Amino acid sequence: MKYIKSKIIKETLKKLDLEEERKFLRDLTSNGIQYIENNFELQLLEMEKNIENRYLEKEQDYTIYSMPVNIEIYNKYSEIFFPLDKKDTEKKEEILKRSGNRVFLRKIYLDEDLGRIDEFKKQSFRGNLKLNGTSYNYEISVEYEEKYLNQEKEILSVFGKNGIKWRVLYTPYSRRFFNLYISMLPDNIGFDKLGEVKINYGEFTESVHENYFLVSNIQEKSILLDKARGKTIDGNMSRYKIYSNESKTDLVKITDGKIYAIERFENFLHIYTDTEPEDEWKLWNIRKIDKMEKYSDLKFIPKGNRKKIDVLGALKENSKSRTRSESEVFEIIKSYSEIKGVRLAKVKLNEYVGNPVPGYDSNIAFNKTVSIPRKKEDTLFLYFKYEKQDKYFYDEISFLLASVEYKFPEYNVKGVLEWR
Repeated sequence: MKYIKSKIIKETLKKLDLEEERKFLRDLTSNGIQYIENNFELQLLEMEKNIENRYLEKEQDYTIYSMPVNIEIYNKYSEIFFPLDKKDTEKKEEILKRSGNRVFLRKIYLDEDLGRIDEFKKQSFRGNLKLNGTSYNYEISVEYEEKYLNQEKEILSVFGKNGIKWRVLYTPYSRRFFNLYISMLPDNIGFDKLGEVKINYGEFTESVHENYFLVSNIQEKSILLDKARGKTIDGNMSRYKIYSNESKTDLVKITDGKIYAIERFENFLHIYTDTEPEDEWKLWNIRKIDKMEKYSDLKFIPKGNRKKIDVLGALKENSKSRTRSESEVFEIIKSYSEIKGVRLAKVKLNEYVGNPVPGYDSNIAFNKTVSIPRKKEDTLFLYFKYEKQDKYFYDEISFLLASVEYKFPEYNVKGVLEWR
């Protein structure tokens, strides 16, 4: 706009002779075009706001956060975070299990990078229990906890069946849990004494956090269903009515069967499904988390898949004439503003120098659930600049690579690291 204004004044002044006329026109043109420019910018801002508001009316923000906590912290933040598996918060006596000569002792969280986690899987430790003046020494075995990884797949399944657009899930904490077992425990020692067992974790001592479990911002609710309201639409599909005060954002948890459609009303939902429901239906509601500053006293901050709202990017993404471009890859990486340790430097197709990042497929649940045929065998190499590597460095890189591959499924996406 400034260039256009300058051009108009320059060309007009060439045709004027009197300095007085030049000055008059200069002032008039400058003020007039400045008014047009300001008015035009205001109209653009108003137009952008209207587009964004209309887009947000249709798109719900289903950002999933997760965080490891112990029971004391959980009680403090229970209004925000809900455990996916509520058995973790019950008394130890109710969840302890004897398997052959092994007895479950406790769950731990290991705050280490991926390489050290692989080392920890191979460890065994010594534990000591003093009871009635007698000291008992035991071997403590380590077992990788896959329950939270399976819960990620459950989240994916619920999203898919509810017709929610899926983004790659970023939950690095879920890959760092272990269960500890005591071998050859005498029968005369009860479960209530196991909490007193002291374990020497050796070189991992500073990284082990005992009796932690994973919570998220997913609230699970049980809703009673009046089966008389079920109405057969055809031979395979029925309609059910579920009352809920959060009907606009509820997700219906169906583990088997299919959801054909969900109609949302003010205080109830119509569910079209081929599943014969129980007396109770499970609903999920995703709690929104806005300001991270309020959680600054937590040992582990909530990590999630939140990204910046990009209205124009979303319109482009949904367009049938969408093309692949390098700039779009940069936009995807930059949209996750909470990941600040790395910067995308360049994108190369079938051309790289060095070794790809030894991360993991953080999109594995999606890739195993939905098969996407690749049209080509081309590989996109994303070069990342970085200054240092912390414990979650490869989790973040793997998440970013998975995010790009999710948008560009016809390419294999690899990362290459360069020192900043």
